[in-house]
Amino acid sequence: MAWSPYELDTRSFGKVMNYPFAGLDFLLDEDLNLVFIEANAVPGGLFVMHHANRLIYELAPSLRHLLFRYNYMDLFVDMCYKYYLLMRNMPLTRAIVTTPLNGSPILIPEHMSLVRKFRQRGVETYIVDRRQYHVRGNKLYVGIGSKVWVPDIIVRRNTMFPKNLGQVVVNMSEVGIITGSKYRTYRIVRNYKKKMGGKDTFRLPKSYFARNLNEALSKAEEILENHDGVVIKPNKGEGGRDIVFIRKLSELEEKARNLRKRESSTFIVQEMINSYRLRLGREKYLFDIRVYAFLGNFIGCHIRLPKIPFGKGNIESWAISNISRGGRYLPVFFDSSIY
Repeated sequence: MAWSPYELDTRSFGKVMNYPFAGLDFLLDEDLNLVFIEANAVPGGLFVMHHANRLIYELAPSLRHLLFRYNYMDLFVDMCYKYYLLMRNMPLTRAIVTTPLNGSPILIPEHMSLVRKFRQRGVETYIVDRRQYHVRGNKLYVGIGSKVWVPDIIVRRNTMFPKNLGQVVVNMSEVGIITGSKYRTYRIVRNYKKKMGGKDTFRLPKSYFARNLNEALSKAEEILENHDGVVIKPNKGEGGRDIVFIRKLSELEEKARNLRKRESSTFIVQEMINSYRLRLGREKYLFDIRVYAFLGNFIGCHIRLPKIPFGKGNIESWAISNISRGGRYLPVFFDSSIY
């Protein structure tokens, strides 16, 4: 099975074996520096990028040379196959693609595409939800019709999933121990930057851990003394929910009301980044950048735009770009210098 476009140096495999499919989120500050925001245990958006880039390739031939690539689903399945070979050193014959029990219909085309791509490579593959599998010992068993079936590899596309499995999983649930805590992710990335000698490929926002809401508000006051704004996020939140942006002390108590329902939660408190604004027509937008890597190799990225332009309505509406909050996809084109 060919692994394209990269052949992974097996000596480097240990660095990426626990996070083979990486989805990382960045901002661009006003000086066009990358600012790391978070990592995702189950990155979404790959199929959208695959489909969008394929449409550009087919319908806009003059732009083809600006696409980094477009066959992302093929590349993902090839990566899974290579990952399995590196982990087990034997042929891959059985796979499952997991799906949330009440998942959005928007996920169905991605899952069907993955099944089709695996089957084209001779791998028996099914889509399953948690009603169809159970764990015995450290092995996951799947009910397929009247038979009980043991997959070689599990492509995990739902967040709640068993840990400590003996099978190969992309990505294993244990990744969530890190990515499920924004502050733990921040500390690991911060320590990695120190270990690498503080190379300025990206920067981190100043970030603080708060054990409760009162501690978060106190830390926010401190940050506002030296910065233009502060962001308070649930430490274990997802989907852009329950995030508040505060630009002056007079807003603190009002914004805190939105977090009272999570008063027992822990929080991460960060400086607000003065982000670069992207002009589209007459409007400007804040945005973030979702970056994907397979086995440690960059394979593509796209932009996520908030649902409304900069400065229209409340800041949470024009500063949060998660697709689940109404964010929109925007392709990224590359000139030849990136290849």
